[in-house]
Amino acid sequence: MGVLEDTKLLLQIDTDTKDEILSLYIEDVNQAIKAYCRIEFIPRQLESLIPMIAARLYNAGLDNVEEISEGDRKIRFFGSPTDVLGGFDDRLLPFINRRGMLPSEVIRNE
Repeated sequence: MGVLEDTKLLLQIDTDTKDEILSLYIEDVNQAIKAYCRIEFIPRQLESLIPMIAARLYNAGLDNVEEISEGDRKIRFFGSPTDVLGGFDDRLLPFINRRGMLPSEVIRNE
């Protein structure tokens, strides 16, 4: 099964009507994990987290989306990667790339 199918299974969705929005959530989670861990590729050990977090975001709805408008330009986002990944810190911690971190980040995270 792929990530989309796993997410639909968790949400008990049988149709393809929500595939586009679920794909957006999956991509957002993917990027959030990469940003949080400072990695370029998702390790196999973290692949199972993506459907779980994407399903949680879908269930939360658009309540946690923030929007910034400036003239004709609008940017929508979910806040920081920590907001999206909240509650999964223990599973992500071993995969954080520590190179290039500020001393304050290392002390705070340990």
